[in-house]
Amino acid sequence: MKAEEYDAFIKDPAHFLLSTYLPRSSGAFAGFRKLGPMTMLIGVPVFYISQYGDPEVRASTKVLLEAAWRP
Repeated sequence: MKAEEYDAFIKDPAHFLLSTYLPRSSGAFAGFRKLGPMTMLIGVPVFYISQYGDPEVRASTKVLLEAAWRP
């Protein structure tokens, strides 16, 4: 983690980990860089959910699902 990123991490740890840390740790998660803050989930989350229509975000989500689903 870079020194200039601490404020972003403290402000919204979930968003930082999803949109900065994961993409940096693995290219498979590069699509998550496009995700907005999860605070958009307050109220009607149409904007936040619509981000998952992006092909790069969908590809990164698929990687997570495939890693989690091992019958």
